Amino acid sequence: MASKPFPQAVAACLLTGLSLAASIPVHSATLLPQLYVRNGPACLKDSELVAANPTYDEAALEDLAKDPMRILKPWYLNMPKHWSIGYAPCLGLAQEPGGAALRLFRLDDFPGIYSSIPMAPDDPILDKQRVALQEWIAKGETAHGLPLRSRLYVEDSIELGLLQRQISFAGGQGRRVVLSYAIEPSLVTRISYEFQGLSDDGEAYLHFAVPLSLEGLAERDDESHLGYAAMEIYENPQTYARYLAAVESLIAEQQTRLQPSLDQLDRLVSRIKLVDQSD
Repeated sequence: MASKPFPQAVAACLLTGLSLAASIPVHSATLLPQLYVRNGPACLKDSELVAANPTYDEAALEDLAKDPMRILKPWYLNMPKHWSIGYAPCLGLAQEPGGAALRLFRLDDFPGIYSSIPMAPDDPILDKQRVALQEWIAKGETAHGLPLRSRLYVEDSIELGLLQRQISFAGGQGRRVVLSYAIEPSLVTRISYEFQGLSDDGEAYLHFAVPLSLEGLAERDDESHLGYAAMEIYENPQTYARYLAAVESLIAEQQTRLQPSLDQLDRLVSRIKLVDQSD
């Protein structure tokens, strides 16, 4: 498909003392590269430009101006404008807005998309998130011993992460990991492949998450798994830690049986190409 320019940010208008810049980010004038996959599978959707979906749109800002206590919580579909290549059809699923997809954003459009207050171009948090991603990609380490959280909003916390690998693509590089998320201690029923990458200039952020299936994971209504009772896991942090270690061992030992396979997903990532639209 033909390349399209990522629209420049426009001047924000003021609404009762609150700026709409949260819904129309103004801190980055960098054009986002076009996202392509070279020789990708036929099941991939075409590259599509997706509009920003801020936590606070114009109506939400009006409500907040009337009642400052009306604070909204982000949700998983609150994303900046981005290029998306849907992967859900490759899993035999319809492509829903939040479904598995390759997504390319301007990094500096996070985290303002979640806020009611616009971010300044020199806000220190922007450089901090860039450095954190660069260090994660280079070293695969974080202060807490778990993978770096993605910029995309996820309510759950990462409970385990393993099988890391650094992957380069045309225009950048990143790191993949197999993850499990949870709100509270519980049996592990779902795991996912997650790749986070940066363009060579550090301006564009690439995200790709795919649910993985593996025989031997807990089922939704199970009361125990791998010899650990669900109630004991919930009540005892030490038991929970031992259980997660057992799940990690299971995944590592059975990694060749993951579906889709890690090799298949890694190859797809390596075929990504970012094309500078200023050329």
